[in-house]
Amino acid sequence: MLEQLLTTEQAATYLGTTRRTLEAWRLPGGSGGRPGPAFVKVGRLVRYRPSDLEAFVADGVRTNTGGGVPNQFHQGRLVAIPSTATIP
Repeated sequence: MLEQLLTTEQAATYLGTTRRTLEAWRLPGGSGGRPGPAFVKVGRLVRYRPSDLEAFVADGVRTNTGGGVPNQFHQGRLVAIPSTATIP
């Protein structure tokens, strides 16, 4: 069964941001260098899957404000993974 697709406005509300921020994140390079959440094109419409928004939020989880290695989830646990490492 397909997930319900959210409009840009609904996705912005879910993320606590604005429609304009999501639109900027869709441009090459994103806003502030961080790419935005994945989105789906349905014809000319842009839609977001809730699972993609959740993945985007999870990818932003940090344990400090330094510019170091981002944290990721591996086997249900939050771990810091060097950028050169790969997850099996």
